[in-house]
Amino acid sequence: MTTPPFIRETMIRTLVTLVFGCAGAALFVWLKLPAPILSGAMIGVIVALVAGLKPDLPDTLRDGAMFLSGCGYGSAITRDMLDSFSHYPLSLALLTVTVILIIFVSRLWLIRVAGWDVKTATYASIPGALSAVLAVAAEAKADMARVVVVQSFRSLVIVVLLPSVVTIAGAGAAATARPEAGLADLAIILAASFVGALAFKRLRIVAPFIFGAMLVSAGLHVSGAVQGGLPLWLTDIGFILLGGYFGTRFTGTTLATLKDSLWHATASFAITMGLAWIVALVIVEFTDVMLGEALVAFAPGGLEAMMAVAGSLGLNPLYVGAHHFGRLIGLNFLIPMIGPWLARNGDEG
Repeated sequence: MTTPPFIRETMIRTLVTLVFGCAGAALFVWLKLPAPILSGAMIGVIVALVAGLKPDLPDTLRDGAMFLSGCGYGSAITRDMLDSFSHYPLSLALLTVTVILIIFVSRLWLIRVAGWDVKTATYASIPGALSAVLAVAAEAKADMARVVVVQSFRSLVIVVLLPSVVTIAGAGAAATARPEAGLADLAIILAASFVGALAFKRLRIVAPFIFGAMLVSAGLHVSGAVQGGLPLWLTDIGFILLGGYFGTRFTGTTLATLKDSLWHATASFAITMGLAWIVALVIVEFTDVMLGEALVAFAPGGLEAMMAVAGSLGLNPLYVGAHHFGRLIGLNFLIPMIGPWLARNGDEG
């Protein structure tokens, strides 16, 4: 039987993603860079895009990567992490202030210095919630190429460079990796976490395969029902797939657009990350939160990417997840309202 063309095309694109993702991960491991599997796979897939290939990842593999990551994050959660919840209200309040500052300061730069129109500058400056941002930006007729470049560049730099920054600052490896689970416990973790992920998807909770799996896995481990985490090889598969998926999100970004917007994207990133760094230092000063956790929690990246970075660095997934989940939910609700308002009431400078 002849394979239908669309299935053959999907298989080829998936194979390209896996080959280049594995090659990038292997290179980063050889170079002994922080979080090498995740960031290396992402860079490898971007190289494939630049080479004119068309990497892609089916939704089933993407969800599988999210699921494996969620199981791994849950297995790293301890009772001490649960006790740290007392620090979250202050930290989440400062996160809200930080997001507002990031939007207004980055937007001001893009309007006054870059000379971009108000709509484009507004949607390019909103950190995270990429799907909602692009949907509303398209409806508002913003310059989508510029919005995508700034948002994508921010995600790329954070995933690739933030692990190194955290490591150089001596703020990584805050959590101790568990020993590998036995076959029986591993089967329980995977089966129960999958049910949790499906339940979250049914309830239409954001990022269900990460959070559903993470919460069930965490419950199993904290309660003592199971012992040990996912095998390293299974975790690495999840990170390669995640990195590949993040890389494919740069599809459609042309070199001409990059050249036109790269400097302003860099400036916007420096502004947003600088603000996040300052607030992270404040959090560390007044709470017991570790610097690496605060940096990743306040970094203006996407939820899935930041959870992956936290997992690869051994940071507290509850703390990081609570902040990015809260920001994502808040922005998804507010973007349809505040985005058009900001665009209407902005100063064209």
